[in-house]
Amino acid sequence: MEKLSEIKIGLLEKITSLPYFLFLLSLALFADTYLLAVYNETVRTITTEWLSTHLNPSEIAGFVGAFGFFYAALVPGMLFFLSLVSVYVTKTEFPSFKDGWVHIDEIRKYALENDNQVAYSEYLRLQKRISELKHMDVLCFSLVFLSVAGYFLSPGELKGLMQFLYYEIEMFPWYLMWPLKIATVPFMLFVFIIALRASKEYDQYEYLPELEREITATKAQAQQAIPADPKTAAQFPVG
Repeated sequence: MEKLSEIKIGLLEKITSLPYFLFLLSLALFADTYLLAVYNETVRTITTEWLSTHLNPSEIAGFVGAFGFFYAALVPGMLFFLSLVSVYVTKTEFPSFKDGWVHIDEIRKYALENDNQVAYSEYLRLQKRISELKHMDVLCFSLVFLSVAGYFLSPGELKGLMQFLYYEIEMFPWYLMWPLKIATVPFMLFVFIIALRASKEYDQYEYLPELEREITATKAQAQQAIPADPKTAAQFPVG
């Protein structure tokens, strides 16, 4: 019974999380954009008669294939290309943090070489965070891309889903319309900023001053433990 309760709480936390909401919104926008591009329809104009005509294995396979290609290849590829362009245009270099900042690869190497479970747990936590950030990047970029694509693909009288949702807010009473519109603007700005972050190399670092000092001390001890080269010692004798 306790385990079932934990599962329910976990599912509730996942359903009410921001990444899950972004995924559902992105999925709805993808379906809407796909319908506009292939059938000149939107999710709002689909009827049961239309579904009975077009819902068959070949159409489903086409949608699933386009969905997989978009999220697994097109969006990550475009993000990678934009990151390269950003680095080239702005001439930014990858950060070389000091004073307590540690790269995730350094944490992993230190944890494995010294059998440090605490450091390895920190590495796993950072690895999970980086994975979640990459997932957020893909979702936010897909929202921006699909919103723009839906705007250009939709005819004048048939608005895309994002346009429809934004303008449909005006049908609510003023005391609901204005709070919703005010909340929509910062949300869209947040999505746009996350989608077009200049460099994601910063995600690889974490501020861990104590661990950074331990890693630095371990490196110094390892350097001192390396035996001197006999040829070098002969060339520069001591005393």
